Amino acid sequence: MTYRFPDWEVTQQPALGNHLDRIAHELAGEGLALRVGRGLIGAAADGPPFYRAGIVARVRRAGATRSQAEAFAWLLRGGAGQRSALARLAVGEPPDAVFADPVVRRWIRTASGRDLRFFGGPGRLGHRRAAGVEWLRAA
Repeated sequence: MTYRFPDWEVTQQPALGNHLDRIAHELAGEGLALRVGRGLIGAAADGPPFYRAGIVARVRRAGATRSQAEAFAWLLRGGAGQRSALARLAVGEPPDAVFADPVVRRWIRTASGRDLRFFGGPGRLGHRRAAGVEWLRAA
């Protein structure tokens, strides 16, 4: 028995899955080309290890900047105190609620290359450390 190959060329890319596709479309909404976003997500998911440092290394090898790679790791893996966007989508949280979260929006902006000051938490611009200057107030 032989298998017949189709006479046409398949031009459609394989689907990443509903949740990863949704993340790719959010990245495209922030200006990252859909093909590039899917490629970087594919690189991030390309085999173990799935800890954050492994994801960052794979995404950097695929051509992303360090801040973009960190953002992809946060979007797909999360951290100790923060669940990833992928995990939140997987447990059934509505996509509108996930992507309306300001922290997730910042990850999306950074992963798309628009916010290079990524730290994973709320912005701290304008907040200076006061360590070591409390003696000035006492004088």
